Amino acid sequence: MIRAVLIALLCAAACAHPVLAASDPIGGQETRAQAYAAALRASIGAPARVELADQATVRLEGPLVMIPRDPAARYLAAVGRAVPEGLLGLLLGTDGIDTTTIVRFVPAGFVDTDEATRWTEADMLDSLNDAVQRTAPLKEARSWARPPKYDAEERQLSWTALILPKDAPKESDGEVTTHAIGFGREGYIELTAASSLQQSAAVGRLADAFLRGLHFLPGKRYADAQPTDKKAPEGLAGAMGIGQFHRRNSGQPFWASSSFVPTVGGVVAGIGALALLIYIQRTRRQEARRI
Repeated sequence: MIRAVLIALLCAAACAHPVLAASDPIGGQETRAQAYAAALRASIGAPARVELADQATVRLEGPLVMIPRDPAARYLAAVGRAVPEGLLGLLLGTDGIDTTTIVRFVPAGFVDTDEATRWTEADMLDSLNDAVQRTAPLKEARSWARPPKYDAEERQLSWTALILPKDAPKESDGEVTTHAIGFGREGYIELTAASSLQQSAAVGRLADAFLRGLHFLPGKRYADAQPTDKKAPEGLAGAMGIGQFHRRNSGQPFWASSSFVPTVGGVVAGIGALALLIYIQRTRRQEARRI
């Protein structure tokens, strides 16, 4: 079943690049058909646990399918896509997605993710929009298709932004970029995908499932970091690809948002229990003095 689904997805991707025929050689290298066949042979379907270099593993669940690095690189080259540095593989699902979801490791060093608790959604959108306009002056990051979500316990951050031409009408569809990042001691593992607005929910579910199954190895986890470890020079802003961060003086930071409620709620409950314990002990001491 998984193999059949993967064939369908790869065929859909092939249709998205009709300029190249399946039998045409790509720059003297293997044909697209050969790259597809290699991807099929190497694909790993759920349930399975996949090693991600020497950094982490990801548990595949449900319909998730992973194409390992080498056949993934061959597939990207075959369809005319650049092979990103640190490529770990391609992730596919069965939600009718005909987009390519890239998974890679970025050895940036330790990133202080607690910065996210001081940012607002508006801060992030402003900063992202600035970065988009620097690289593509005629485009803008107009809104969130999925607002940024930060998991302080797992050290994970995800978001989906709608990027449009500046002159596009207000309710226009456009390119949607999804990012999901898991942070470790030496850098971060990042999932990225470009899709349409209609596909964004399905791609978002794919990203969520990937993050749920992502676990860094002992010694590589965020919690294993030491003061002497290399620090990411651009911090969290660099990991988000926004370069310079812009802060507004309005809106609620993440610690005040619903994304942070479970963690904060646990802390508040702990403080409440401690206060109650202190009160009980104080009352007992007072009663003992009266006796």
